[in-house]
Amino acid sequence: MPTMTALTPDQKQLVAQAQIHRIREDIARIDTQRAMLAAIAGGIRQQTLADALGVSQGAVSQRLKIAREATPPPDGFVGATPLEIAQRYALRLIDRPMMIQQLADWDYPPVDRSRALVEWNYIADPDQWDDVSTARERRLITDADYDEILNRRGYGP
Repeated sequence: MPTMTALTPDQKQLVAQAQIHRIREDIARIDTQRAMLAAIAGGIRQQTLADALGVSQGAVSQRLKIAREATPPPDGFVGATPLEIAQRYALRLIDRPMMIQQLADWDYPPVDRSRALVEWNYIADPDQWDDVSTARERRLITDADYDEILNRRGYGP
């Protein structure tokens, strides 16, 4: 991700505001999908849901096709991925202790020790641990947050 060092403080603030709105959009889409699936699973007809959402029944049907591919969060977690958890934290939907705990407790795939010997900073499966690194790069979590997550996972000093 490119750095924002060439931007003025006012420009950095504008970028940060755009970032937060984009995260809100992403989380709203995920939450809408999960709510629609729950409504249908609860016996609500597509037409009733369409009327409530102000969209056509066909639109509900299309959205449900996409929503069925969405992964629900594991039991006890607020997000289906570490990045989603960090996004919810950035939006202040969860507090720091919960974010740290959930990212520290996430079931990351086991470390490939042979790779760890070659790459000093290799932690786990890149598809999942990279979510935590991405959250740090996007400033959804701080360096201190990242370090605390590592420490709780036993990778700290």
